[in-house]
Amino acid sequence: MRRWSVAVASTSLALVACGRGAAGEPRERTMVRLVRCAPATPSPSNSTDVGELFGISGEGEGEDEDDDRLVGGFGRNTEPSTAKLPKRTSQVSFGMPTASGMLDTMLLQRLVVAKVPEIRACFDRELAANPMLGRTSLAWRLAVAQDGRVLYADPTSRSSSNAVATCVSRVLRTMLFPTRATGGSITVTYPIVFDVIVEPEPPEPPPTTRSAAWTPFGTDAPVAAASRVARAVEAALHDRRATVVACFPPAAPTGSLRAMIEIDDDGKARSVQAGGLGHAASERCVEQALSGMTVVAPAQQPVEIACDYARGDAQPWRVTPAAYRVITTSRKQLRYESQTLVIGAPEPEPLLDPGTYLVLADADATGAMVTLALQWASEGNGAIIAVRDGARAPIFLGVGRTASADGIDGLARGTAQPGLRLGAKLLTACVGRATQRAKLADVTAVGSLVQWLATRCKTARCISTLSVALDPDAIVRDLVEVIGAARRAGFDRVLLGTDAPCGTQDDDEGRSERLSGPDDDE
Repeated sequence: MRRWSVAVASTSLALVACGRGAAGEPRERTMVRLVRCAPATPSPSNSTDVGELFGISGEGEGEDEDDDRLVGGFGRNTEPSTAKLPKRTSQVSFGMPTASGMLDTMLLQRLVVAKVPEIRACFDRELAANPMLGRTSLAWRLAVAQDGRVLYADPTSRSSSNAVATCVSRVLRTMLFPTRATGGSITVTYPIVFDVIVEPEPPEPPPTTRSAAWTPFGTDAPVAAASRVARAVEAALHDRRATVVACFPPAAPTGSLRAMIEIDDDGKARSVQAGGLGHAASERCVEQALSGMTVVAPAQQPVEIACDYARGDAQPWRVTPAAYRVITTSRKQLRYESQTLVIGAPEPEPLLDPGTYLVLADADATGAMVTLALQWASEGNGAIIAVRDGARAPIFLGVGRTASADGIDGLARGTAQPGLRLGAKLLTACVGRATQRAKLADVTAVGSLVQWLATRCKTARCISTLSVALDPDAIVRDLVEVIGAARRAGFDRVLLGTDAPCGTQDDDEGRSERLSGPDDDE
């Protein structure tokens, strides 16, 4: 398959329009455009995959179909606002009391000050229920009996809050003055002022990139409001276009970039991770350009949004190796830092370094070596597979099977698992009990075979992850063409290195349904 590099250069990923330009070819005017934002698709390693169907988006269920597009960051928002108000509390102060008889005002002040926590609690309870409550000033008239009891305590005017007035009156009536030998009852007027104090918010922690290295997938299934949030993010990004465009100097490559943005329930971007272009400086610049933005349509919980940019013609995603723990994979050996495994080595003890591993494969590396590399990385946070592409950044192929991406278990009733198995000369596709094969030497037949699988999946209720098994003698060079065909057919979630989803070559002969295909002359 000598045309593999040309085929990859013209392959577009899911949400980006295809282009015809040569990979990385500089242009006099290379445009940077925001293609679209959409709810992030969960990784193929995520168990939420079960029940999500190929070709059917599950996000946004229950939303209005005629939901308005957001323009300039504004639009219809049917959810109650979750914007956080600053914390508000009260401060109590007193005016000068006046009395109708002889009364120790210093004593009065000491008694009232002792009741301040209870008096303030009256106002704070109402403030919590009505955040718009403002400064309140009222005078209370108290009648103090000769035996020291407070006969009554009533406000001298109407209050903006009857609940506050009633509560404070009840507190003042609990005061007890010293008894007096003469003088009868005394009437006292005492002004009380409640000021609203807005407590300063603690400084927001700066938006961060996620601890895991970039992948084009989210971590959880989209929530119901994710589509609306995605439209709000897309509108907000248009306002930042000039800042983003400045991240792509003339020396930056053309291609596709995906920004993974986590939006908090208050509408703030708490995490931004950019990748896919294979140009570290531009990716870090985009992360900084998008950090800290706020959208006007937050959901009730954090939402992950994937926003696709294209500089020039859209191309396959590429990875920046420095962001990962790299296992270099050649035809004869694996290398991780100072450790080496050679061909024919037994299954290795898993590497214990945390993080996301990158299986960086040569084009002529075999399926056996890629599988060995995934076994080595099996205890990491995850693994992705990429292929070297000369002087350019490696081409992203898919997520590799590890302990955290352990295939698909427990399919929902009535669903099917689509699968491919790559051999040395043949590609086998299967769904349910239907199987078809194509010669890898025939690029057109490979594309037709994967398109057959996609078409079949639309009626067979396939799950959205495509499992790809690698025979020991499979070649990574052929895998590149297969992955490109899968993405063109609509399979965006590819899990590589799984157990053979289509059995063995011998198993194919025993399938109950055998479709005519490009391998019929075998």
